[in-house]
Order: sequence, then C-alpha cells, then structure tokens
Amino acid sequence: MSGVSTRVWILVLLLSLCDIMWAAARSITVSDWWPVIVVGAALLGIAIGHRRFGMSPRLAALAEWTLLWIIFSVSGALLTYLAAASGGQLYDANIAAIDADLGFDARAWFAVVNAHPLLRLPLTLAYNSLTAQIVFSVLWLWFLGWQHRNAELLTNVTVGLLLTTAVFCLYPTLGPCVGVPDFSDAYLQDLMGLRNGSLPSIDVMVLKGVIVPSEGGHYLVDVAGGLVIGGLAIVATRVLPSREPTLAPATTG
Repeated sequence: MSGVSTRVWILVLLLSLCDIMWAAARSITVSDWWPVIVVGAALLGIAIGHRRFGMSPRLAALAEWTLLWIIFSVSGALLTYLAAASGGQLYDANIAAIDADLGFDARAWFAVVNAHPLLRLPLTLAYNSLTAQIVFSVLWLWFLGWQHRNAELLTNVTVGLLLTTAVFCLYPTLGPCVGVPDFSDAYLQDLMGLRNGSLPSIDVMVLKGVIVPSEGGHYLVDVAGGLVIGGLAIVATRVLPSREPTLAPATTG
C-alpha cells in the first residue's frame, strides 16, 4: 500500500464491509467468490512482493491499482443489488411524468434505436465500453507514473456510486423498460427477484449492476441526475485531493 493509495484502500474496504453487513442483515448469501479471491490474492502478492523480494515497483503499482479496481467493481455492483433488495415504494410514475413533461417517450426512443442498427451499434459499443475504459485508464495513468490521478479517479467513481445508490434507495424505480423482452433478461428479472425475495443468493461472477442496466433502460431525467451526481463527486474528490508526487528541491552546483 503506497501513500497515494491509502485513502482508496480505506474507501473500497469500507464499501466491502458495508456489503458484508448489509447482506447479513438482509439474509442474502453471496456465492462463487473463489475466482475473485484467487485473482485478488495473486495481484496482492505482486503488489507487496517488491518490498520483500525486490520486484519491480512499477509492476507492483500496476497490480495494486488493478486489484483496487476489481474490489471496487465487485463490491460496487453488489451494493446496487443490496440496495434493490431494500424494496420500498416505486417512483416510476413520478419519473415518467417528468419525462413526459420534457416531451420524451422512452419506449418510442427504444423503438427508433432498435429499428436502425447503424444507430444502435455505436450506442451499444459506447455504453458497454466501461471495462475497456477502466483498463485503459489504469494502464495509461500507470504508464505515465500518475498514481495520484489513479487515486483521484477511483475516489471519484466510488463517491459517485455511493451517491447513486443513496438516490436509488430513496427513489427506487424499475425503469421504463417493463414489458420489453430485451431488458427482462438484462436486469428486470434480478431486480424483481431482489425486491420480492425470490433471489436470496447473488452469484459474484454474474453481477450486472441493477442500477445501470445493459444498453440503457434509463429515463431521460436520469441523464440530468447523472450529471449532477458526477459534478458532486468531482467536487467532493477535489475537497480532499489525492497526494501528488513531491518534486525534489532544485540544487545548484
């Protein structure tokens, strides 16, 4: 654990602890941990190996940030499942009314997109590029030696996830895709199972993230909400900025 990553470790470990306590409180079991544990143990061994066995510090840093992103991704997706299991009154009618006031019809939009493959393809690729974006950012920031930027990015998305989950708990919705077959398999079955208790066990290896379903499924107002939450997360991260590298003092000779 480097000085730059200390705050990130605290955040993701607290997030994981929250998952464990919440799952126990809801009597929800989590299965198929072994692949994550094996990969995590290997990366942790590389991350701490440079101190004990003289391994490359840069390789150790890459392993550490990869491990942190894996912990965040799994615990973050699990958090959204547990939030869905809290149930509560649905606010779909309220959100749909706001969309209608803005002149937006989600079902009509989905129909237009599905009818035009050349329009759907780039939207689908962009929406499903999250993993590629994470991998690229980790590798690029590692290559530049900007560990403080890796810490800043991961802190930002963690804060954003917590804010999004809080809003979802307060104002749960099923989304505008109820009755649309493509979205039933994408997330609605899991979401309904969590709400009615018919999904008592969560498989880590098939976590999808029920707040942000595959290929959209959002109300238009979600876009505005995402912009607000993104802005708040950036501000919160800036209040407590990650430690930047200390420059060596200039010398004269």
